[in-house]
Amino acid sequence: MPARIARGLVHVSRAPTLAGGYLPIRVLRMTEEHAKWWDEHVQKKWIDSLDRADKNWNWPFRIFNVTRLAAETLGQMPAALVAGVECASPPYVMPCVMSLLVEKYPDLQDHSRESAFLWYLSPAPDQFFLEGRGRDLSAIPQRRALMRIGMDMAITASYNAMRRGRLGLHADPGGGEALLRWYGGPEGRMSNLPANHPLPVGFRRIIMRNDGRYFYHDEDSAFAVSCELDTLR
Repeated sequence: MPARIARGLVHVSRAPTLAGGYLPIRVLRMTEEHAKWWDEHVQKKWIDSLDRADKNWNWPFRIFNVTRLAAETLGQMPAALVAGVECASPPYVMPCVMSLLVEKYPDLQDHSRESAFLWYLSPAPDQFFLEGRGRDLSAIPQRRALMRIGMDMAITASYNAMRRGRLGLHADPGGGEALLRWYGGPEGRMSNLPANHPLPVGFRRIIMRNDGRYFYHDEDSAFAVSCELDTLR
């Protein structure tokens, strides 16, 4: 039995940079201060002007407060996580990746088992780092790496919640075909849930239906992609 299944897993502690080195990062529970900082310095200033799935997301109110508290009320064990670089002033960790997941959700493929489910994932865009850190490429993390780190945060949370890495998500339609290709391609390496496969009983099954944009990690695929980031832990 892999150690991460029996004992859990530590989050990544560094991210590759554009210069080819590594930048120390921390993964920790998100606070409202993190959400407000992201909304002011990243979301409204950069993401909302780009053609991305996370355009116009509201982290302080809708995601961190309303959605997280709703999941808590339903007993889904929500976890708001942030990965960032330590800084000297509040919020003391400059967010690079924001995510919200629940640690207790029916597995998309096998509803008799429990899984983690990733609701929101948002890596900072390149423009944010280039503005603040100029030509210092050693201080700019690779955006492609940040997306993988964000996914690893969710897989790690699944292991630590004793879900054996199982993870589900819905690819926001705002991400178009590119987002589908990422999750189902060589970087995301997730399995696409067939559109004729029923969703677990609940809100998604009744209101949203299966639009063919659901993806999942089973134990094997989660283990494989998780091991690839062990050098960053």
